[in-house]
Amino acid sequence: MEKQEPHVPSVASSLEIMEWLAKDENKNATLTEISSRLHLSKSTCLRILKTLTMKGYLTYNTTSKKYSLGYSLIPLGTRAQEINDSIGKMIAYLPKVAEDTGVTAVLVKRINDKLMYVAKQEPPQKVRLTVTVGDTFPINVGALGKCFLAYLDVATRQDLLNKMTKNGMLPRYTENSLSDPATLLEQIERIRDEGIAQSNGEYNAGIMAIACPIFDAQNKIILALGGFMPNPPQAKEEMELLQNMIKCHASKMSELGL
Repeated sequence: MEKQEPHVPSVASSLEIMEWLAKDENKNATLTEISSRLHLSKSTCLRILKTLTMKGYLTYNTTSKKYSLGYSLIPLGTRAQEINDSIGKMIAYLPKVAEDTGVTAVLVKRINDKLMYVAKQEPPQKVRLTVTVGDTFPINVGALGKCFLAYLDVATRQDLLNKMTKNGMLPRYTENSLSDPATLLEQIERIRDEGIAQSNGEYNAGIMAIACPIFDAQNKIILALGGFMPNPPQAKEEMELLQNMIKCHASKMSELGL
C-alpha cells in the first residue's frame, strides 16, 4: 500500500480554493461555483471562504456574491519572490528573452503532476499570445512538459506517467497530443541529447512552443523556459536561430541561480 503523507484537509482545501481562483477564468466565483468545482460541501467551503476573507486572502463582493483573491496575497507573493532570490533574478531576466526572440516567454515550475506558470513576458509586437501566471497544466503535454519529464529522474518520471496512463494511453487534449507513452519516451531521449524540446499544438491547437531546462547548483531541473508562438518561423534557418537563442537564454538563467 502506498504511504499517505500526513496533511490537514482544511489547509489543503484553502490552498486549492486560492489556486483555483488564481486562474483567469475563475477570478470571480460564487460559493456554489467554488464548492461544486472543487467537490467541497457547501458548509465546509463557506467556513473556509469566510476565514480567508476575514484574513484578507479573499475579497467578497456583496452585490455579485462572488469571491476573488484578496490584497493580503500581494505582499506574500512579493516577499516569496524576494526570498527565492535566484528565481527572482530569472524572472527579472525574462523580458530580455521576449525582446530578443519576439515570442511570449514563460517560466514554469513543477507542482506534483502539473506545471505552473510562475512568470511570463509578452513581446513588444502587436500580435501576442497571453498566458496567466498561476495557471497549471498537465506535465505530460507540450514542449514544457516534455522538457521537465526529460530531466526528472527515471523513477519519478515513470511514476508520473503511470498515474496519467489509462488503458495504456495518455490523455489527449488536441489531435496533435502524444497519447502513446512509448512515443513520448522516445522524444524525451532526444530532448536529453539535444537540450531542447518542441511541440506544435499538442495542448493548445495552433500554438507552437520551444522549451529548455533551467538547472540549480546540483544540476537538477528547477524551472523550464518556454517560448510560445502562434506564427512560427517558416524557414529552417530562422527556426534554428530561435531555438539556439532560447537555449542560450536558458543556460544564462541557470547561471543566475548558481
